[in-house]
Amino acid sequence: MGGVRAVRSLWRALAFYGDDHCVWRPRAAAGRPLVTTPEGEARQAHEVVRFYTMLFSHPAVEAITWWDFSDRGAWQRAPAGFLRADMSPKPAYHELMKLIKGKWWTRVEGTTDPQGHFSFRGFSGDYRVQVLVEGRTTEFELHLPLRRLGTRSEITFDLP
Repeated sequence: MGGVRAVRSLWRALAFYGDDHCVWRPRAAAGRPLVTTPEGEARQAHEVVRFYTMLFSHPAVEAITWWDFSDRGAWQRAPAGFLRADMSPKPAYHELMKLIKGKWWTRVEGTTDPQGHFSFRGFSGDYRVQVLVEGRTTEFELHLPLRRLGTRSEITFDLP
């Protein structure tokens, strides 16, 4: 993937622009063939993990958009998608899925303390919570708001 900026350089740009919009996109390298190869796909997967991990960890980033989900009809016919032109998934697709649905997916179980408190570390977003009290299960939705680095969210609720 030509044009991939060093992660440190991108981190500095995000720190400089803060909450303003910062746009970055990979570009096809001049003189390189615009076909997908096993080596190119392996490099793309490696860079996707580095790129998404850095963006996901930066407090100024609230969303990530990836242009050209598939190689079919991609800009400049570059093999930049997560899917090949035949719509089969590339290694980058599988690596990103492992991050999103594995490493960054909050799954937690536990028991409250004697005062009924339960603490966990989780990512911002929506949660489905099941609580078992005296043999009866209650299920509800919980939203953890986006917060700045170094802050905590405390949510209190009463069970029916």
